[in-house]
Amino acid sequence: MTPDEVAVALSGTPMAGLPIGHGPRGTILVQNVPPDESLAAWRAARAKVPVTGRWPVLVSDEFEPEWQRLRAQPDPAAPTASELADLDRTASTTDPWPEFTREDDEELIDAGYVAVVTQSYAVDLTAEAVRTFGLPATSGVLEPWAYQRVLSDPELLYRMENDDRNVLHIESWYAPDRVALMLLPTALPWMAPFWTDFYMTSDDGLAAALRQWHERWGAHLVASWDTILQLVVERPPQSREDAWTVAGQILGMASHLEMARWQLAIALPRSKAWYIHNRP
Repeated sequence: MTPDEVAVALSGTPMAGLPIGHGPRGTILVQNVPPDESLAAWRAARAKVPVTGRWPVLVSDEFEPEWQRLRAQPDPAAPTASELADLDRTASTTDPWPEFTREDDEELIDAGYVAVVTQSYAVDLTAEAVRTFGLPATSGVLEPWAYQRVLSDPELLYRMENDDRNVLHIESWYAPDRVALMLLPTALPWMAPFWTDFYMTSDDGLAAALRQWHERWGAHLVASWDTILQLVVERPPQSREDAWTVAGQILGMASHLEMARWQLAIALPRSKAWYIHNRP
């Protein structure tokens, strides 16, 4: 499908009339997407995937990199069908989670950090944790305990579930000052790492993680902002075990989510969007 044909498909959407042309490695780019309409633009392009055959991903256009300038002709460096098939095969056979494993669960932590790990907006388990475990302790011990402690206490669970700040935190929407929509030459969202970068992750590992989340939870990649991934989720994990597992997966990928795993696990069943931030 040519840029002109894509432009026709996107008429009547927030991207109507925006600059459009060939992008890097077989993509088509729509530039100058209004940041405050970026999510609406993505949803409109997502609805057109059956027509375009191209998965949309929002990307930053802040620095106008050479590779992201519109081209009059297709990029000769577009991937071959064999290369795409190889990545899809790898994404279906790779276990990504060893790459995204937290390394601090066994580190001994002091009283100040016990408070960070065991309190939230609605619940503070710091004093009880100190009485129960003494010091030093590890987050690998404290967080599962805090999770089960809240789940076993209807009052604490009610307070957590009726305080939406944790949900709003993981659903926070970010957009840079300049936004472009990249239409990939594939309808498979987990293939995005072939064209985008996410800080300190491998293409194979990220593709495998995105594929598992897509198939299990209906998680669709929306944006890749270099150090931030944003996804919308059709079927958030509902069981306590699944929510705990997914919380660990997300935090293994996100160095700057600023939430304890037990807080995230309690918020996930009510969240339809994931904000994943990984930076130095």
